[in-house]
Amino acid sequence: VRGVNASHLADYMVVPKDHKSEGVGGILLRKIAFSKLYIGLILIIMYLPILLIVIYSFNESKISSVWGGFSLKWYEMLRNDRAMHEAIKNSVLLGVLSCCAAAVVGTLGAVGMSCEQRELWNIFPCCQL
Repeated sequence: VRGVNASHLADYMVVPKDHKSEGVGGILLRKIAFSKLYIGLILIIMYLPILLIVIYSFNESKISSVWGGFSLKWYEMLRNDRAMHEAIKNSVLLGVLSCCAAAVVGTLGAVGMSCEQRELWNIFPCCQL
C-alpha cells in the first residue's frame, strides 16, 4: 500500500518472553508434513499397481506371480494377433467419438448457460439460478 508508514506498528507487536512461538508454527509444520506424507502415500497406492503391471508384462512365465526371466514373448504375441489389433482400433475410435460428443455437448451447455435472456426461464421461473 502506497503512502502508509507502518514502522510504528512494530512497537505494538512485541512478543512476551514466556510466549512459545513454536506452538502454532510447529502445529502448522506438522500438518504440512502430514499432508505431504498423505499425498505421497496415496500416489504410491495409485501408481504402484501400474508400475507392477508394466514390470510383469516382460515376464517369461505364464503365471504372473512367478518371475521366469525377462522376455518380449507376450509383446510378440500381441503384435501377431489380428483380433487384438481390431479391438485396439475399435477402442481408439470409440474414445475419439465419445470425446468429440462430450466436447459438443459441453460447449452447447456452456453457450446455453451463458445467455442472459432465456425465454425458457420465463416459462419455468422455478429453474432460475
